[in-house]
Amino acid sequence: MTLGSDDPAAYPAEALELFEQHVADFNRGVTDGDFGPMVNRFDPDGEVVFVGAPFGPLRGQDAIRAVYRDQPPDDTITVISSQADGDTVRATFVWDANPDKDGGTMELEAANSRIKRLVIGLA
Repeated sequence: MTLGSDDPAAYPAEALELFEQHVADFNRGVTDGDFGPMVNRFDPDGEVVFVGAPFGPLRGQDAIRAVYRDQPPDDTITVISSQADGDTVRATFVWDANPDKDGGTMELEAANSRIKRLVIGLA
């Protein structure tokens, strides 16, 4: 890969760094409407599971991209706490429009500098 590549695999990342990049990409996607960088951090066969939401799971980048394109979130998040354990990061977050209320949890599983699985628990 060349420097400046949009391919996340070009720059190996630890799980916590990958999680932080994911959150930044998510928030940027909410504000500018482009979730492409966020989706590109997923493994081609990656999965997003929503707990407490009436849709999903989403399997593969195409399915993830379609949902974020067709039903984009309208609020950014702030991570309250995060903890890495090997290739897994567990975190809690709040929605920025309502920071006094629990937003939910995330559990990210990384493999080969990509998101293999992301479980989002909505409060």
